[in-house]
Parts: sequence; structure tokens; C-alpha cells
Amino acid sequence: MVPLLVDLDRGDLRPPLSQFNNVYGSVGADLRKLCARLNKELGGKIHPSSFDLLFAQAWPKLADAIATAQTLIPEDTALPESRSTEEILNEIRLGVNALVRDTRPSSGLASRPTRVTAKMRDNGDLSLEKGDRVAHPDFGDGTVVAVTGEGAKRIAHVKFDEFGSKKLLIKVAPITVISRQIES
Repeated sequence: MVPLLVDLDRGDLRPPLSQFNNVYGSVGADLRKLCARLNKELGGKIHPSSFDLLFAQAWPKLADAIATAQTLIPEDTALPESRSTEEILNEIRLGVNALVRDTRPSSGLASRPTRVTAKMRDNGDLSLEKGDRVAHPDFGDGTVVAVTGEGAKRIAHVKFDEFGSKKLLIKVAPITVISRQIES
């Protein structure tokens, strides 16, 4: 992704767009570099001398089109309100959770609903011991193999039946205890 800046400065970009390289759309040299890089990434399908000729021929029309587009937007057009970083991250988290649900093997886990909450959970009082069986909405069922750390930084080391070993921060992990290890 390469944002094409028209009537914007680089400082106007906010995350996540500010993380990407960008070019000024009305600067022919910038746009030429971008197109040359795309040509190179595509295996140099267009020979450099032909590329220069094609770009030199196409640039005036493209520059006119950009200039025309700029005149079509009224000066007093309000930009949409920007979303907070928290809103953007929440949307990304929801999307990732949906992808995880969609790519699970058909072992019955896919039918289990994934609990996604907008607020931070607090499992600070959850007691886990080695051998306990736990359930996680994305990873399924697993066995606690160790608990390390103290207080809010306690980590559950869990070997999930289908997704292997994971380390989960107990305070916020969406886990529930299915069964307790009975000490003999």
C-alpha cells in the first residue's frame, strides 16, 4: 500500500497510513519513482527506456486529471472525523478473531461462539494449577502445564489440544476452567 498524497502533506497522515511509504500525487518525479518500483517488483515487464517514454507520454494527462479532481472538491468540505487508535485496534481485533474462527479445522471448535468484548476482562482472581483443563474461545480446550509470574503478571502456559502451546496472561486471557487437577 502506498498512499498517494493529493492536497495533503506527509504530516497530515495518521496511523495506520502514516506507517507506509507515500508519494505526492501532483509531483511527477515521485509518481514516476513509484511506477518504476512497481514495474521492477513485477519483474521489469517494461524495459527502462520504454518505461521512461511511456511515463513521459502519460504524465501530462494524469497531471491534468489530478488538477481537475482537485477543483471538483469544494474548499469548505469537512473531512470525516478521525477515529481513535482504540477504535481502529478494536476493529482489527474483531477482524482477526473472525479470521481465526473461519480458519479453524472442523473439529467442533468452529461451532463454539467466540466471546469478543469491547472492554478489558479481569481474571485477576482466577486460580490455575498445573494439570487444570481450560477452554479458550479461539484455541479450544487445553491443559495448564505451568503457571509463572506473580500478581497481574501471572502467565498460564497451556498446551491446547489442536493449537499447541501458548502463553496467556491470566489477568486478561479469555479462559475458563473446565476441570481441576485432583491432587493425590
